[in-house]
Amino acid sequence: MGITETERASRRDSIGASDVPAILNISPFRTPSDVYLEKTTLLDDADLSDSMAIRVGETMELSLVHHGYEQAIQPMLNHKIDLGELVFDHKVVGKSGSPKHANLDGMVLDKETGEPCLVIEAKTTSVPKHWGQTGSQQIPAHVMAQVQFQMGLLGVGHAMVSALLSEFRLELRTYLIPFDKDLFDSICNTVDDFWFGFVEPRVRPEMSLPSRDTLNLIKRDQGKEIGISSEVYRDLVRAKTRMKEAKESLEDCQKAVISELDDCEVGVCSEGIVTYREQ
Repeated sequence: MGITETERASRRDSIGASDVPAILNISPFRTPSDVYLEKTTLLDDADLSDSMAIRVGETMELSLVHHGYEQAIQPMLNHKIDLGELVFDHKVVGKSGSPKHANLDGMVLDKETGEPCLVIEAKTTSVPKHWGQTGSQQIPAHVMAQVQFQMGLLGVGHAMVSALLSEFRLELRTYLIPFDKDLFDSICNTVDDFWFGFVEPRVRPEMSLPSRDTLNLIKRDQGKEIGISSEVYRDLVRAKTRMKEAKESLEDCQKAVISELDDCEVGVCSEGIVTYREQ
C-alpha cells in the first residue's frame, strides 16, 4: 500500500520487517549499510504513491492476500483454528528491545476469539529459485526471516505466504509457515545489536557498502566538502585505469576478430563461435 509522509518518517525511527533480511545480510536487494543510511540520513524519497506502477502493485497485492486467505482456511482448520475476519494493511509494533514494527499485507482474526491468528504476506517474483512447490515450507531465506519477524511481533503461530511467480508463465503458490521462536529470538538479538551498535550511536557498519540506489538518494549540500581517505581515492583511480585498459584491450580484440572474419558473418574455432553482430 502507498504510505504517507508520517508513515515514512515513523519507518525511519524503527526497524521494520522488510529491513530484517538486509540487517541479516541475506537480502538480494539491500545491505546493512542501506538500512543504516535509511534510518540516519535524510534521503530524497520520491513520492510514488500515485504512480501507475504502485497502483497496479497494490491491486495485485490485494488479490494475493485474498488468495492466501482462501488457501489457508483448510490447513488452519487442521490446526483447530477457524479463520474469521481478514484485515488488510495492519501495522504491529514490538514491545521490547530496539524499536521494531511490521507492516502486514494481511492479518486474519480467529473466528472464535477475535484475536490475530495468521499473517498473510504477498510476494511477486520473476526468479523462482528457492521457491518450493505449493504446500511446502521452502521459501527464500530472506522471506523466511521477514515472516518470522512478523509472526513474532504479532504473536501468532502461522504465516501464509502467497506468491506470484512469473519466470516463463504466471503461477500462484502458497506456503503455510509455522512460527519458530528460536529463529525469531535470534533475529531480534541481531536487530537489537544493529540498532544499539550502529543506528543509535551513528556508527556506520563496515560489513557492507550501501547500494548505489541508496547513495543516490542522499540529499547533498551544493559545494560542501569533506575529507576522504587516500586509500579510497587511490582505489578509485586504479579501478578507473583498469577499466580504461580493459576497454582498450577489448576493442583491440574485437578489431582482430573482425579482421579475421573478412567478409563472413560467423567465425568458428575449436574453442567457440563468434559473430560479426556480437562485436
